[in-house]
Amino acid sequence: VCVCLFYTSGTTGVPKGTTGVPKGVMCTQKAFLITAAAYIRVLPLRSTDTITDQHIVFSYLPTAHVFSHASEMMAIMVGWKIGYFSGSTARMISDAQALGPTIMAMVPRVAAKIRQSIEAGINEKGGITKMMFNMAVKSKIKALKKAKPETPIALGKGGIWDK
Repeated sequence: VCVCLFYTSGTTGVPKGTTGVPKGVMCTQKAFLITAAAYIRVLPLRSTDTITDQHIVFSYLPTAHVFSHASEMMAIMVGWKIGYFSGSTARMISDAQALGPTIMAMVPRVAAKIRQSIEAGINEKGGITKMMFNMAVKSKIKALKKAKPETPIALGKGGIWDK
């Protein structure tokens, strides 16, 4: 049995404004293979053909983080590319924009921070920009829910809002 030692940051389920205690986690390789296989099964982006390098996983978490490791293992299993951030959390959004990932493995606090940053920029512009942004988000979510795997919309490409 192959066993790996990982850590979690301790942020899951912790009240806003507080920090959790990082925890060591011992997991078997089999557990990660099962987790990665589950990702592949539920993601609408799995590929049945041999051209899978169009997908990219963006990772800013250290590989020793349990969630990052499982995401990267999934990417390796299906032949996706893995991109890593430059090392500065201040540049994480620009890193993601340059990479153009299909998936970003992240923790809830980072997702909330990115969302707040985007919403603040949109709210600051207001007016027609805010209205068009809200229309774009609703339209894209609706299209993604209907999309079949490997269609341009499911791959994050296509549609007037992407332009």
